Amino acid sequence: MSTQMQPIPAKDNSVYPWMTFVLLIGIIFASGCKSEKEPKWNGDIIQGKALFNQYCASCHDLRMNGMGPKLGGITAVVEKDWLLQFVQNPEKLIKDKDERATKLFDEYKSYMPSFSFLPQEEVESILTYIHKTSDSLGLTFDSSEAEISKSEDSSQRTEPDLSTIPKVQHSNLSIVLEDFMKMPKTGENPPSRLASMRSVPLENGESLLFLHDQRGSIYQLQNGKATVFLNLKDRTDNFIDGPGLASGLGNFTFHPEYLKNGKIYTIHTEKPQGIAPDFPLGEGMEVAMQWILTEWVNSDPAQPIFQGSRKELLRIDVPTRLHGMQDIIFSNVTDQNDPDYGMLYLGIGDGGATIAGYPELCHSIHSPLGTILRIDPKGNNSRNGKYGIPKDNPYANSNDGEVWKEIYAYGFRNPHRITWIGKGENARLVAADVGELTVEEINVVKPGSDYGWNEREGYFGINPKKMKELYTLSQSDMRYELPYALFGHETGNAISGGYVYEGPIKELNNHYIFGDIVQGKVFFLNAVSTQPQPVPIKELGVFYNGKHTNFKKIVGNSRTDLRIGKDGKGNFYTMNKADGTIRKITGVVPHKTP
Repeated sequence: MSTQMQPIPAKDNSVYPWMTFVLLIGIIFASGCKSEKEPKWNGDIIQGKALFNQYCASCHDLRMNGMGPKLGGITAVVEKDWLLQFVQNPEKLIKDKDERATKLFDEYKSYMPSFSFLPQEEVESILTYIHKTSDSLGLTFDSSEAEISKSEDSSQRTEPDLSTIPKVQHSNLSIVLEDFMKMPKTGENPPSRLASMRSVPLENGESLLFLHDQRGSIYQLQNGKATVFLNLKDRTDNFIDGPGLASGLGNFTFHPEYLKNGKIYTIHTEKPQGIAPDFPLGEGMEVAMQWILTEWVNSDPAQPIFQGSRKELLRIDVPTRLHGMQDIIFSNVTDQNDPDYGMLYLGIGDGGATIAGYPELCHSIHSPLGTILRIDPKGNNSRNGKYGIPKDNPYANSNDGEVWKEIYAYGFRNPHRITWIGKGENARLVAADVGELTVEEINVVKPGSDYGWNEREGYFGINPKKMKELYTLSQSDMRYELPYALFGHETGNAISGGYVYEGPIKELNNHYIFGDIVQGKVFFLNAVSTQPQPVPIKELGVFYNGKHTNFKKIVGNSRTDLRIGKDGKGNFYTMNKADGTIRKITGVVPHKTP
């Protein structure tokens, strides 16, 4: 596919993206001064570079803002001892009422992950790498880059009223959790990167259960054991699972007729090693990695270990290690005569383009970034000839050669999980979209609709080139689809999409159950509600090992990395990367505050 794009203009150094986490850059503004005595940086720069790439590069770059701020020059303006303490345990400084850390937390309402597991000499090596590399490249920090000011085009716009964000009430119920199994350890921090659960129905009414680890393996779960079914790392030359929270094996799904045709679909990341993408970035734009959609054909679906072939369907470039291909699911229709049968839906984030300062790469039907695609894996009328464009796609008949006819809907920041609510004619596709500035969203996905990112989030408008600049949406802005449900960042920080419960716990039936990745909170909403939007969200407590508790206490970490899964019988599970454990939801009890 040869998609032509205009050259990317030089970056505007006044651009300063919003920070999702409590991060180092704000230290400068809290202190307002530079250390009088130049500290010595004696760490191992080679070790520091390796550790930076492993633990820091997913959020930080030395030259440009990303999910977190650029770090070039930071060591020249903040005291060494404070930096060492903050990196190793930011939450402790906040709890100890440290002025700098507290100001950051009050503004961003989230903790930077703790790196207390790293010895102090390794943290110093990271900071030494930042310091000496900044010196050699002449990188400095200019405080004007973070000033919040109004641009001319929004100076007349109305200030946002954040009180309009709906409050989450407690349901007065707590889910009861029981340990299901511990996943194999695949790394140090976290011990495993377990992410999604899938099932394959069998003719006898039972089902096979699978789960994937982002470090490259799909496991079959059976009798309390996890057996590697397919390892992508062993079968792809350039597979990478770091650095980055959004790298590795992104997700997988089975074809509805898997037991007959053996087809499995995966999305994963690779190093950009000269393989031409179907979606290239503009001239002069550095490619961080490539996302690939692959079709695998198992020669014998009855066997517990994959043996077969693979075919690449789609490859795209992304400018950062964030917000890539997130989820893939098939249509939920079972009638083979229905035009939606066998269609594959693919949720793709904006690739971090907006926070990297390239907002023009998304929020467009000329780009797959920030979209949900709908393709026919059996077809071949796409621009690369490797899959089909369904004839009833909203842009299938466009005469514009630059339009991505695969697009089903667009304007998403990071559609973490997509799923179906309801069945038959009442079925609705739902996307849980991870937010940036103020809210986390659940959106009902309608064909051809625009969900507004990077110009809208929640009920608020955004200036995509000054992302801290919010304003109230006017009537002329109401062309965007507004959220089906949402919650604010005082409640959670990154939505973890879920499913509609249809299992044995009657109190949960017909409710969409989901969570928050960072805080580990669990929520639900009425999936068959006829109430006007936004539909109310309620929180569920947690009851585990005979007591009321929460996921931070269970996993022993301020970042829980919570995911929701379900099996073929409708049972639900919680999965935490922080401790690599799957827990089964077995019931509900009246809630009590821990």
